[in-house]
Formats: sequence, structure tokens, C-alpha cells
Amino acid sequence: MADVRGASGVPLAAAFQGITTPTPSTPLYINTSNGNAYVLLGSTVTWIAGPMYSATVSTTNATTTTIATIAIAASTTTMIEAYVTARRTGGSAGTAEDAAAYIIAACYKNVAGTATEVGESSIFSAEDQAGWSCAVNVSSGNALIQVTGAANNNINWSAIYKIYTVS
Repeated sequence: MADVRGASGVPLAAAFQGITTPTPSTPLYINTSNGNAYVLLGSTVTWIAGPMYSATVSTTNATTTTIATIAIAASTTTMIEAYVTARRTGGSAGTAEDAAAYIIAACYKNVAGTATEVGESSIFSAEDQAGWSCAVNVSSGNALIQVTGAANNNINWSAIYKIYTVS
């Protein structure tokens, strides 16, 4: 298929080969250079989703560990939406199959190279072990998605997150 993107990277209506009404089979156009997805709604090409990122890490103790580092560009405001799950896979403490899940929404701005949180993060948590945790913290110009397990617990962590930025 030929490149059917306009100057801004948004696909032209021609990318959808004459479809005028969306149906369950309406095709999506994915811009592979930035991960954005578009659909044709009527005669308008509409952005429906930005890129999603994923990361994994394993922990064996109660040390805070970074699962993802997100650069907050200078002179921007960035919202991070993260879904993190955890599962105990071994160790001498805890109970077999202990689990946790977190949903985090956080907003950051970068002024002169320093990222700072705007307001407070919203965190939903469900945990078998109260000592486990997940948070987003800042370090210089970055936001860090960080997890903390527990002593003598082998835990696999998985994060899926989206980033929304405006300058």
C-alpha cells in the first residue's frame, strides 16, 4: 500500500478506500512511525488511540525497582496512564499465586529540565500482600513507574502504559 499520510502524518481519507460509514469491519490505519491509530468516521479521519508501551521486571525483595522510565520533555505537560499487574512465582514468604493490580493516572510538567508532579496521582490498588506497591515518581526530567515487592517473594511485574503530551 502506498503512503497515504498527509503532511501532519494523519492518513488521508483515501487510506480507507471509499468507506463512508464505520462498521465493526471498518479498517484502522496505524501510523507505524508513531503508533497512532485512526479510523474513518463519515468523511472525517479521526484519531482513536496513541501508542501503548509495555515493560516487565522481576523482584525478589522489598527494594523499589523501576519498571519504566518516561522522559518528560521540556515545556510540556504529560499525563501517564498505567496498568500494572503482579504475580508471586516463588520464594519462602507469602502464599502461592499471590497477586496485585494497580491503575495509575498521573500528570507531570517539565519546566527548565525538571519534571514535577501536577496535583496528586490517582492510584487504584488490589493486593494480596499489603507490602507490595506501585507508584510513579520523578527523577530529573523523567517520570519513573516503580514497583516494590516483599522480602522472600519472587514477583513478576508487568506494566502497560500510555502517554499523553501537550506542549
